[in-house]
Amino acid sequence: MTNDPSQSVLDRSTPVRSTGRALNEAHDAIRMMGPLAHAEVAPAAMTWFGHWLDWPDWLLAGTGRNRNDAAQATRISVADDLLMIANIIENDAAVDLFSRIAAGQLLSLGPVTLMAQAHAPTLGDFVRFLPRIANGNTPYGRYLLEEGPNTCQLVFRSQYLSGSLLAFIGLVATLTSARALYASVPGQEGALTIEAHWPRHRGGDVIAAGLPSNIIWNADWNRLTIPTHWMQQANPGHDAGMWLLAQERLRATESAQQLQSEIARMRSRVATILTNERRIPRLKQVASLHGMSERSLGRLLAAAGTSFQAIIDDERRSRAALMINDPALSLKDMADRLGFPDVSSFGRSFRRWFGDTPGQMRRRFPMPEQ
Repeated sequence: MTNDPSQSVLDRSTPVRSTGRALNEAHDAIRMMGPLAHAEVAPAAMTWFGHWLDWPDWLLAGTGRNRNDAAQATRISVADDLLMIANIIENDAAVDLFSRIAAGQLLSLGPVTLMAQAHAPTLGDFVRFLPRIANGNTPYGRYLLEEGPNTCQLVFRSQYLSGSLLAFIGLVATLTSARALYASVPGQEGALTIEAHWPRHRGGDVIAAGLPSNIIWNADWNRLTIPTHWMQQANPGHDAGMWLLAQERLRATESAQQLQSEIARMRSRVATILTNERRIPRLKQVASLHGMSERSLGRLLAAAGTSFQAIIDDERRSRAALMINDPALSLKDMADRLGFPDVSSFGRSFRRWFGDTPGQMRRRFPMPEQ
């Protein structure tokens, strides 16, 4: 197999972590994704990581979310997901999280995946299920299955991610998949091989201590390799009805991702109007730009579990979280840019979002002048 040209190989002579590097990679990925960065996905592993770390302030830095909001969220934006991952890398929490996944201490499979694992007819059916459910919640990467005569490989690739961000997400995917497969092949774990983009000198030996499989560090990709004959292994716990239910849930997840892509494009139009005209767009205007009636757009938003006002509110909140860190902007400037009629109304919304007034927030987290 040749290396994926869309991936950047880590510089093996330097550590993964350097001040701001992961955050720069996250912001680059968000810019490259455009409207897709605003799509909402299930928090998945990030919920477990947050509870595990007890939701420290640094985990949510730059996302515009607070501890209570994040802990209870059932959906988060792709951008927030990437920023939280970058914060984990920047604050040296990655190795501990990897080690716990490798040792099987972290519940890392969602309910649909657990259902498929328990009731798939064969191990091959479950292996084919894994990349589809992962891709349904990971628009910034693709988890692909390559089946060969002797080995089958699950490979994580991305056209948006690079460096430490690609290494982190790829290793989470491969470790999680490996742990999911171990239960089906007791005593045969040594036949499974993990190749990780993550460099060994960043805690590789600590992570590997919890794995019964071989792991190769500093690889050019993130890849899990299993013997092809495993795919034929029958599942004694197979339940046809539960397996059909898992497949229906998978199709619903894939449909939801397509729906979220539509919502992301609509939000991009809202953001453009807010930026260029410094006012809140009207539903009729956005519906026209989206090529549909107001009623159709309303139904689309309702199907995604949101509303036009909620999208506007979320876009304003995200922008306010960034603007508050810019000492060059006065509160009036921020209110104008976010389409508020005055500073007072902006202040009320800001307090609802973050629990503090804009002035209190700036005093709590003073920023150096730029």
